[in-house]
Amino acid sequence: MESLESVWVSRANAQQRKGRAGRVMPGVCIHLYTSHRYYSRILAQPIPELHRVPLEQLLLRIKTLPRFANKDVHDVLGGTIEPPSDENIDSALVRLQLVGALNVEKELTPLGRHLASLPVDVRL
Repeated sequence: MESLESVWVSRANAQQRKGRAGRVMPGVCIHLYTSHRYYSRILAQPIPELHRVPLEQLLLRIKTLPRFANKDVHDVLGGTIEPPSDENIDSALVRLQLVGALNVEKELTPLGRHLASLPVDVRL
């Protein structure tokens, strides 16, 4: 099944959570990592999800939306706050074409419509 990936919290997220503890009523914030990990291994800012996960399922969902069906996915994803690289989008499009979800004109095939409705990774 499709699910979010478990990743370490960023330092910015940890600071925000620490600030929430005790704001409304008395509270304590407990972090389950060492200070060494916090300062040396944990990133200062989180990596956007568009840069962490495979884009195939997202591209299929974009193609199924009537508003974006005739638009180039580069333009659609280029409008996001932190867009993925063109190379990542292109490689996801190639993988979708290899699976048979998109044709050579990068339009959805009947198989692509079915894959877009399934909550599993396209490659499965």
